[in-house]
Amino acid sequence: MKINNEKLINLAVETQSGDVLGKVENYNVDVDTQSILEYNIKPSGLVKGLVAQDLIISRGQVIEITDKKMIVEDLSFKNKNKAKQKNKQEATQGVIMKER
Repeated sequence: MKINNEKLINLAVETQSGDVLGKVENYNVDVDTQSILEYNIKPSGLVKGLVAQDLIISRGQVIEITDKKMIVEDLSFKNKNKAKQKNKQEATQGVIMKER
């Protein structure tokens, strides 16, 4: 399947498990191989509150691209979120312990 720039930009991006990450904002091309290296995703929804900047998805993380959406691996995004949540919990626990 071919997809042109017009359809790729603003294409919805979600993980295998259906978590919405955002939309394709742009992409980077390797001029030597004339292939896409990575996609820059503008976060939306819940993800927007969790990350401060655009997400970068390498082409190896992409499972499928259709004319409706891009599906990417769960692993990378979920591991980052788990680490952030754990850090927040540890920071909160540390503050509570200091107040006592």
